[in-house]
Amino acid sequence: SSKGNKSWVTSILLLTEDSNSCLIGENQYIGYDHIGEFYSLNNYSINEVEKCYSNEIYKYCKNGILLDLGCGDGFLTIPCAELGINIIAGDISINMLKILSKKAKLNNISLDKVKLVKMNALDIPLIDNSTDVVVSNSVLHLISNPFKVIEGIHRVLKKNGVYICFDDDYYSY
Repeated sequence: SSKGNKSWVTSILLLTEDSNSCLIGENQYIGYDHIGEFYSLNNYSINEVEKCYSNEIYKYCKNGILLDLGCGDGFLTIPCAELGINIIAGDISINMLKILSKKAKLNNISLDKVKLVKMNALDIPLIDNSTDVVVSNSVLHLISNPFKVIEGIHRVLKKNGVYICFDDDYYSY
């Protein structure tokens, strides 16, 4: 990049070559590359709801590792990062990960303890028993096979780990 034109993103680990969306086959999913900046309506502030949720997540995670699966624009990642939680922020959309980075920068919140990772929730690229808490916000309803995602979450959670799910259509599961 040229001098004076700094990027918000230092690095995104690419742990999948899967496309942003897949609308055929057994395991369909929708990513938000096509929505991008419109998802947040160009509102990059951190609101009280985000802070409240992150405080609850902190109670379970503290010095452990949090996987924010389908992190999107950082609704949970950024306020959790502000609390100093070690986070793997995973999303299928590179654009959403870039927006997360921009949102953190605009709020002066460090991402030093955050790894931004392009990943597919249907095939979580982490080793077994590697996370203390997994949180997914509005993810399962975008996937045709949510039980496969939940199996993957169970696999990566440590014994006595915690899964926190916020979803729009939780009665379906």
